[in-house]
Parts: sequence; structure tokens; C-alpha cells
Amino acid sequence: ECIPVAWVAAMVFALHPLQTAAVTYIAQRCAIFAACFYLAACFFYGLSRTLAGRKKWLAYSAALLCSLAAVFSKENSFTLPLALLLMDLLLLPREKSLPELKFFWPFVAISLLIPFNLWLGSGSQKLSAVVRLAEPSGQISALHYFYTQARVMITYWRLLLIPLRQNIDYDYPIYSSFLHPEVLSGFLCVIVVALIGVLFLRKGKRLASFLIFFYFTALLVESSFLPIQDVIFEHRLYLPMFSYSLGIALVWGWARSRSPTFLSVLALSLLLGSLGFLTWQRNQVWQSNISLWTDAVTKSPLKARPHNSLGQALLAEGRYKEALIELEKTLALSPRYMNALLGCARIYRALGEEKKALEFYEKARRVNAEHPELEYDLAVIASEMGREEDALAILGRLVKKYPGFQRGWRLAGMISLRKGHLAKAATFMERAVRLKPEMLRLIIRSVLFMK
Repeated sequence: ECIPVAWVAAMVFALHPLQTAAVTYIAQRCAIFAACFYLAACFFYGLSRTLAGRKKWLAYSAALLCSLAAVFSKENSFTLPLALLLMDLLLLPREKSLPELKFFWPFVAISLLIPFNLWLGSGSQKLSAVVRLAEPSGQISALHYFYTQARVMITYWRLLLIPLRQNIDYDYPIYSSFLHPEVLSGFLCVIVVALIGVLFLRKGKRLASFLIFFYFTALLVESSFLPIQDVIFEHRLYLPMFSYSLGIALVWGWARSRSPTFLSVLALSLLLGSLGFLTWQRNQVWQSNISLWTDAVTKSPLKARPHNSLGQALLAEGRYKEALIELEKTLALSPRYMNALLGCARIYRALGEEKKALEFYEKARRVNAEHPELEYDLAVIASEMGREEDALAILGRLVKKYPGFQRGWRLAGMISLRKGHLAKAATFMERAVRLKPEMLRLIIRSVLFMK
């Protein structure tokens, strides 16, 4: 009986179109790794609590290793100790329902590596934060973020049940009052679902109760008081999808035992077929940056970032006039959008309109004179004008402030090579390759072309 239910859960997990946000979006491979190690840690920990002797310690060691891997994959793994505690309390036999704290605390210690690592930071993290925060998305308070998450929960449930009108970049309202009807209704639904979990527990349906509380636990980092720049992203449901998919499989297994076989097979075929078709459709949108951001612009026409991202994608393809239209729309919505200002400047440079390009660079300088992309562009312009010493001075300041900016090291190396400063060029190139080893072939090709 368990095998078909497990198979159905796996198929729902694999075929649900929401999973494209983590699987197809390669930047979110961290969400996949985190979920894999998170669930593996839960499995091995549960196994260790039911075994004895050498096998117990092997399973427990595997759980610790998976926990460590999850923590270094993504920050939402911080809730893993709470998930293990839920397993102890809800899934293990009653005589073993109290957690053995001496085995539990090492997982807490491992999870604390996340805030410690964030506190330490690194040059590349600092750089990405500066670039990201330079985009005028605005800041959100912890309280307003919490209010908004009450409504986001409803959107997540709607997407799980009816996965239509998916979007990589939602134009989502920020709620600033607990008394707003959308916020109140969201909190009410969350409380009702939590109470259903308690009711299941009182009726002895411990697995159903565990799935409800595991879902909330898996979203706790990204849907609570901790303000994140974006209030909603579909890839955040990758780990919580475990609860949803297993829950759907359990409902199907319950219906299968009370209905004719052909009806249960037909219902399952329709469900999996629909999910698979919607996933195929969504993956068509993910075929290219242009198709992806065209879809986002259609669904979020009043949000600046989708227009900017589409403009940058068109710029990368050399479609300058189309790109300029999107970037101008970006600036109409958000005049201080740094990446759009730089994009316009680059387009006008490519079109040979240096005066207009300089106007946009000046606007960008007034927004953030120390933005790494702006300084890099100014170094490129200085180099092209033959002012190589000025370019090297700009790049020197740039890589000192942002040592993770790989292109700065590479350009400094190319300029030094042209000037015949081989030792300096080798040092700069070495730093560039160390930051991005995959760029070694490009650097070698550039050097050979220069010769």
C-alpha cells in the first residue's frame, strides 16, 4: 500500500509546474541541493532513532553530514532542527516520542553556522549586496514584511492547487496594517490550517499533522519577520512541496481504497497529465531570457525590474532599439534605477552617440558614484580613449573596494599586458581566474588575439 502512495508523491513533486522556478532556473540550484540534504537529514535522523548499535550511529552520522551540507546550500535550512523535533514528537512511536536532547543539540549547533557565516560575509557577497541594493526596490520593515507574508501564504496555496499565471517576478503589494482585509483573511486562513493540524493530531492522524507543520516550518525563514527584498518567489516552495505532494498522495491512497480501481487510475492520470502539460508550457517560457522576461513584463507591466531585465536581455542580443524602449519604460517607472541608466548609456555608446551616453553616465553617477558597474564602464571608456593610466587607477579603486569583481581584475590585466607590464598583468589575470576558473579559456583567447 505504501509503494503506490510514495510513487504518486514522487510524481507530483517532480511534475508540478511550480518546480520549474527551482529546477529550470539554474541560479536556484541551491534550493534543490538544500531540499535534498534537508530531507535526507530528516530520513537518516528518523532512522537513527529507530535503530540500535552500530547502525544507529552510522545513520546519525549520515544525518549530521546531510545537515551540514544543507546549511551550506541555502539559508532556509536553518529550520532543520525544528523539523527534526517535529519528527520526534509526531512520527516516532509513542514510547519514543520525547526527543533525546543529547542527539538533537548538534543539529542546532550546525544550523547556527548560517547566521555566523552571514555575519562573516565575503567580498563577493558584499559586491552582490551592493549591486542588488542599488536597484530601487525599496526597503521593507520586518512588520510590514510579516503582514504581507500572511497574504503571500494564500497565493502560495493557490499556486499549489491551481498553478496558473506563474511569474518569475510578481508585482506584489506590500501591506502596512494588520487590519487590512487581505492581511486579516490571510492570518485567518493560516490559523485555520494550523488548527486543522492540531485536530489531526488529536484524532491520531500524526502523519497528516506532521505534513501541515512541516510545510510551515519549511517556509519559516522566508515567510516570517525576516525581511527579504522580494516578498514572494515560486522557488521558495521547492522544499514545502514535499508536504503538498505527500499530502496529495495520501488523499489519493485514501480515495483509492474506497472507489473502483479504474476511477482512481483515471483521476491520477488526469492529475499527473495536467501537471506535466503545465510544466511543459512553463518551460517554453524559460527557453530564453527574452521569452522569460517578456512573460514577466506582460504579467507585471507596472514593475520596473521586469522591464529592465527584458531590456538587458535584448541588449545582450544586440537588439538595441527594442532594448532602449524597455529601459526607458524602466526609468519612467523608477528614474533612479541604476542598471537601466547604465544600460541606456551602453546602448548609446554602441550606437555611436557618445554625448547621450555621457548624459546617462552622469545621471548614474548622481545616483551612486561608487557603483562597480559604473566604475568599470568608465575604466573601459578611459582605456578606449588611450588614457590607460586613468583606467588602471579607476580599476585599482574598484578591485580594492570590491575584490570579488572579476571583470575588473581581467580588464586591469589586459591593459597591463598592452603596456608591457607582464608581472602586473600576470597577477591581475591570476586573480581573475581564481574568481572564475571557467573564464580561463576566454582570457587566453583574448591574450592571443592581442598578440
